[in-house]
Amino acid sequence: MEEAATTAAETAATAVETAATAVETVPEGMVNLFGMNVPMVAIWVIVAIVVILVVAFIAKGFIDELKKK
Repeated sequence: MEEAATTAAETAATAVETAATAVETVPEGMVNLFGMNVPMVAIWVIVAIVVILVVAFIAKGFIDELKKK
């Protein structure tokens, strides 16, 4: 019985070590995106560019509609 308890404890310790090494640490200011560490600033720059493009196309469509009349 004592042998089984020792084996179970060793198995649990091994599982904890494996789980600890499997967790990848991400440096501060970085985001793990599709398995790559990407700076958080880069994500905000991409979001800003997309928003600017959407606003530009809406404005272009509005101006084109005003020119039709």
